[in-house]
Amino acid sequence: MGSATIDSLGQLRITLHLYNALKLRDPLLRIPFLEDMDKLFKNMKAVWTGGKPKRGSCCAVFCMSWGISASQAARLAFKHTAIEDTFPEYIGAKDHKRNSNERIHPEDISASYRCLAHHNLRSENKDNRHNTFRNARAAVINSQKKKHCSSMIDPMRDDQDHVFPVNFTAVGSILLEFVKALSDHMGWSNMAEDAVRYDVDASLGNVFSSDLYHKQYYVSLIVRDFLLGFDRNSAEQLLPEFDADRVSAFTKSFFDNLEKERYIFFIEHLSTRN
Repeated sequence: MGSATIDSLGQLRITLHLYNALKLRDPLLRIPFLEDMDKLFKNMKAVWTGGKPKRGSCCAVFCMSWGISASQAARLAFKHTAIEDTFPEYIGAKDHKRNSNERIHPEDISASYRCLAHHNLRSENKDNRHNTFRNARAAVINSQKKKHCSSMIDPMRDDQDHVFPVNFTAVGSILLEFVKALSDHMGWSNMAEDAVRYDVDASLGNVFSSDLYHKQYYVSLIVRDFLLGFDRNSAEQLLPEFDADRVSAFTKSFFDNLEKERYIFFIEHLSTRN
């Protein structure tokens, strides 16, 4: 459930890519909640296609995380100019939506789940009718079971502190709240709502897309343009809507006020154990 909802509308990708850019801009920036999420998803292809980017490729990697090919992402970044000259006409081109196959699965998050998914620990001996070989076969199977179980000890220890206590469904909800609050704060919500008016699917009430989906889609493209301005160190960063200082200050304020009880199971037990 958690793996299906943590990035249901791209909120995890948006947040982590923004945080990566903010940290590149200010290496001293540290937000504990986002540091934890960053560590959990640091090697996840669905979030960091091609690896975590440096300044100059943040926009392209963000686009690729939504299923756009590297060549398409490079062309988009090259051709795209100042957002005030192209918004919302350019942003209304919806043929570059995220690939539906780029999803987060439980084995992407949990090392121990990944071990279970790759090993079948059930006995293969129940249908064996040859009594002569039964004991020998059972010994081999038990040995394999012990090996597989042993190989899960370290992954389970890793998951014990960083995966098992986390309510990933709650995390997905928190990240949605953050993206909405940041969008309202920066004026991106109004920009997205204006863009929806140019969206044929939205105006016709496409039954497969909600208003929330359309708005979040356009917010993701605004974030793309924010990252492009950051990559280019362009004059767009002087616009209030793309002021990185405002984004950084709001992000820090939002997550610094976040209580762990909202997304950590059995926090009293964990606090006592630590």
